[in-house]
Amino acid sequence: MKDSNKTKAQLIKEPTDLRKQIPKMIESKVGIEEQSEERFRLLFDNVFDAIVPVDEDGNIVDVNRAACKMLGYSKEELLKLNADDIHPPEALELMRTAVRRLFQNRIDYAGEIPLLRKDGQIVFAEAGAVAITIDGKNYCLGSFRDITERKKAEEALKISEDKFKTLNNNLNVGVFRNTIGTKGRFIEVNPAFLKMFGYAKKEDLFDMNVSNLYENPKKRKKFNKKMLQEGSVTNEENTFKRKDGTTFIGSVSAVAVKGKEGEVSHYDGIVEDITERKESERALKKAFIEIRELKNRLHTENIYLREEIRRDHNFENIIGESDALKYVLFKIKQVATTDTSVLILGETGSGKELAARAIHNASRLKGRPLVKVNCATLPSNLIESELFGHEKGAFTGAQKKMVGRFELANGATIFLDEIGELPLDLQNKLLRVLEEGAFERLGSSRTIKVEVRVIAATNRDVKEEIRRGRFRKDLYYRLNVFPISMPPLRQRKEDIPLLVNAFVHKLNKRMGKNVERIPKRAMKTLQNYSWPGNVRELENVIERAIINSQDSMLRLVDKLEPPLTDSFDGVERKTLMELERDYMVKILEETYWRIEGKNGAAAILGLNPSTLRARIRKLEINRPQALSRK
Repeated sequence: MKDSNKTKAQLIKEPTDLRKQIPKMIESKVGIEEQSEERFRLLFDNVFDAIVPVDEDGNIVDVNRAACKMLGYSKEELLKLNADDIHPPEALELMRTAVRRLFQNRIDYAGEIPLLRKDGQIVFAEAGAVAITIDGKNYCLGSFRDITERKKAEEALKISEDKFKTLNNNLNVGVFRNTIGTKGRFIEVNPAFLKMFGYAKKEDLFDMNVSNLYENPKKRKKFNKKMLQEGSVTNEENTFKRKDGTTFIGSVSAVAVKGKEGEVSHYDGIVEDITERKESERALKKAFIEIRELKNRLHTENIYLREEIRRDHNFENIIGESDALKYVLFKIKQVATTDTSVLILGETGSGKELAARAIHNASRLKGRPLVKVNCATLPSNLIESELFGHEKGAFTGAQKKMVGRFELANGATIFLDEIGELPLDLQNKLLRVLEEGAFERLGSSRTIKVEVRVIAATNRDVKEEIRRGRFRKDLYYRLNVFPISMPPLRQRKEDIPLLVNAFVHKLNKRMGKNVERIPKRAMKTLQNYSWPGNVRELENVIERAIINSQDSMLRLVDKLEPPLTDSFDGVERKTLMELERDYMVKILEETYWRIEGKNGAAAILGLNPSTLRARIRKLEINRPQALSRK
């Protein structure tokens, strides 16, 4: 009951756990949430049906204008009420049972229910309710459409033939009378029915089989069967066809009328076009989902706040003592103090982002945030706006100006993860930023100048992407000033025990476990596995093992099968020339690109220095420009 006076919008805007931890939200990220909230509020307040969300205690947490009008209260008055207060006593049990089932079994509710207005009058509503979960809290989202007029019409139809004829010509809902059977014919329809189905005169319908108005004629057979068995139908939804071939969703209520002998002679009923209402319900639910997804995104992918990043990910601690990793750390140390662009290559899960953060945290820009952009997760129609920003009205939905990531990273570092996924049409704009430090927001002709240190990463073979025309060669050379290759975990098996112990310690703390012993057999299994998912996969395996361990001994859950042969390394087969090139680059990097001399690459490879230089040119091996000459 503590939140009974808070509106839904207030609940949405309350600080979440993430916002309690973060002292200040970055302007553009907040802008995204405000836009979503503003779109939701506009839709919520202008939808045709009354919308009344309540929490699990039955407290009304928000209402729209239609709800205030239907119930005769002001918004402030309704927010002080419980759901019980807007239902007459005879309907309370029905309402409570429906809400209980909704929260317990997630069974949506649809049906008719009476509502109690402020002035004491009863209004009948066609009600629908769904369960919505936001920030771990459950809400019942109820929608109500006033059908009092329709209820009166149904009662009038049963009472008197004369009243039927009067209502027939004046109701806004379609009224019909037709004969029984799957080949039933229309006997009477009102003007609203003709308008709804797009016919000019009644005679056009009288010679027509009723089934012809159904998009699926089989639904007419089910309707007829139900009418004969039960004598009536209420709010049955079907898709109907108009004369011009277009369709709409209609809600039908009908009763079977019996003759003097007790046999069913015909059906009387009404039909209402509920297409708009259905679309509004779908749009409203989509808006709720959009808000929930946006909040999740703020929790899990806050890219601008370096203190949160450090606390959650511990990027300064790259674990390992293998030669392969030491070489990577050496290259990070070399390039960190410069402003040189860096391209980090490596398989998924090998630690490319760790390397990017290590470079940033060792640079002169470490006091500024590292702005991350994952080019693989952003939709192609939004990525340009995310990178370079947009002006208000630049495109549909751009209701406010938004600052892009490059502008936000001015004077700092931007990390372009999965750069190989960037669409070709944006690669040219990115190239201009790298070359000139300039760009324009979407919808603006004003050039914005920035100074940004760029670190990019990809798990793709960029040269193969260039060959296939999916990546610009000039952009590759701009990014590849100083390349760093992250070794896969299978090439640094001596680091696995260190990583396992670190993960066990971290997960013990997080889960309240006390796993201290790691069996030799388990460690051997871990070291013999090829790890296609690299360090990320290893951490997941250890987390599952910690969960499964009931005492102080680590118990592996996953079946980690070793390679079928000693030569299997989990990577694609390469041509002889590719293997030669890779090995030659490896030796050159190990000798710091020294060709001649006792410890030079030529001596190690058993080649004449001039022969090695010729092979380097043939294989298009380029020495990194920023690498110090030895």
